Amino acid sequence: MEKKGLTIGGFESAFLADLVAAFILENSEDLFENSIYSKIYRDDGIKVDLGIQTTDEICDWLEIFQTRVNNITGSDSLQFTMEIWNPDSPPDEKPRNEKVKIVRDEAFPYLDLEMYWREDELKFRVHLKPNQVLKYLNEGSAHTNACFRAIPNGVLRRLTILTSITPENENLTLDELYPTHIKALENAKLPTPDVYPTLKEAILNLEESIAAKESTNDISSEDRTRKEHQKARDQARTTYFCLGVSDIWGVPVSVRIRHYVKKHKLPWLRPKISNHKFTNLGEMFNGDLTGKVMDGIVDEDLKDKPCNCNVKTKKKDGSCLYDVCCRKSMIVYELRSKITRMSYIGKTQDYLKKRTSDHFYDTWKLREAQMKGTTYIKTDAFAKHFAKLCQDCYTSNAVRARLKEIVEPTIIWQGDRIRCMKSSRTLQCKICMVERKEILHRLEANKHQVINDNSDIYSSCKCGSRFHKFNRTITPTLRTRSTQKKAPSTRKSKQKRRRTRKIMPATPNSNQYCQPITPESASPQQTPIRLDTNVPGLPYRSPSYHPTNLELAQFAQYQTHLYNSAMEV
Repeated sequence: MEKKGLTIGGFESAFLADLVAAFILENSEDLFENSIYSKIYRDDGIKVDLGIQTTDEICDWLEIFQTRVNNITGSDSLQFTMEIWNPDSPPDEKPRNEKVKIVRDEAFPYLDLEMYWREDELKFRVHLKPNQVLKYLNEGSAHTNACFRAIPNGVLRRLTILTSITPENENLTLDELYPTHIKALENAKLPTPDVYPTLKEAILNLEESIAAKESTNDISSEDRTRKEHQKARDQARTTYFCLGVSDIWGVPVSVRIRHYVKKHKLPWLRPKISNHKFTNLGEMFNGDLTGKVMDGIVDEDLKDKPCNCNVKTKKKDGSCLYDVCCRKSMIVYELRSKITRMSYIGKTQDYLKKRTSDHFYDTWKLREAQMKGTTYIKTDAFAKHFAKLCQDCYTSNAVRARLKEIVEPTIIWQGDRIRCMKSSRTLQCKICMVERKEILHRLEANKHQVINDNSDIYSSCKCGSRFHKFNRTITPTLRTRSTQKKAPSTRKSKQKRRRTRKIMPATPNSNQYCQPITPESASPQQTPIRLDTNVPGLPYRSPSYHPTNLELAQFAQYQTHLYNSAMEV
């Protein structure tokens, strides 16, 4: 982070900024004992002290705080600056610390609000940065009508909350107080009200809505428990239909589904619609940029490696059991029985050989438990099926040898480890979805050829998440792209320039310096010559046995210039 840095608008920067700030504030609480309010958001913080302090005292505090930060982080790469809001400060007062600045304006901005004093009372209003352009979601986007209606309501509510009421603005409407925000809503063609309320009316309406919401929450614990139980029950019985927003249906999809529920008498089907938007242009650009940035970057820990099978894992004929794909990770695989012709579909983030070995071990532990008359807790559908085919095996080696003869592993799908890791432990886990899709497809085609049980479909994601050890594979295309230099054109005219080729007469010494020595032209007996390619007017360079092409070209041009000057004389 010290070498490259992170922009505060980046994906990981906001999280990292909050994490670092929380760590610093937790280890410097003694420096904020005199503060009545001190908070930090991302890279902007605010500190309100009790009483009046001089500029020198504030500078001393900043120096102490910066020293503490350097000791906590172990470096001086994180530097803090400070702005003192003091409208009564003399114009000639200048802080001794260059990182401290005095703001003498009547208002002081912080984040999206602006603070100002009115009759010794601190007031607030909405702040707009210079040249800031407001843009809201326009009506042409693929969102529901409820989403479009919620945007103006949220904007007007935010403007009302951040504005302090005064005798000067209590009778002004919101479009008069903040014309820029209202104009942005109208440009987006969102459903705005015909008549905007005054600030006083907006605050009263907000207080009434908050009071009504609090009154609904004032219920007994029994009623609250009953409502929560009813909500959880309805949610468990709800069937969600995730659809893209579209007008091609004519009648809304929810109306159609409820019509068929009544028509076909399906009371158990309680539908709810989840609308999602389509990928917009910005997301397409971000996806393309992510693909280019991650080009050639792999996870070093479990990247694909060549086969290293030994006698223990190879077949009797000495070939690899996995067809040289034993060390491939983040896969969905199939283990097919050569006897019953049934298949087991599984997934693994580890190598295929490691996961198959675990299956073989579970089969042996189940077979051992059967011989002892006990049970094996970790048994699965694979172990149950193949344990029946190993009834004549009484040792782990015999079970492994038998399974190597009757099991045929195959890789169905392999995903990118870095991308699949982002969705692990979620409902949208990529590798889990591929596995379930393949199992359901096999069940629909012929359920009698599938070993998996229902737990492989309805169980939660068990994929682990871990940090990556990145490494970059440099391909010829990537090397060309990363090393090429783009220089701005110096041409002032678009007309094609005529290129003239001037043939220079050969000079006795030009070939000596212009033609590089190649292994074919140089004889083994020749001693390498140290060439002096210094040119007047250029920085001095020591004589070298292998000068660069640029140094040879510069020296050849200088020799040609000397030859032409001699010929003219």
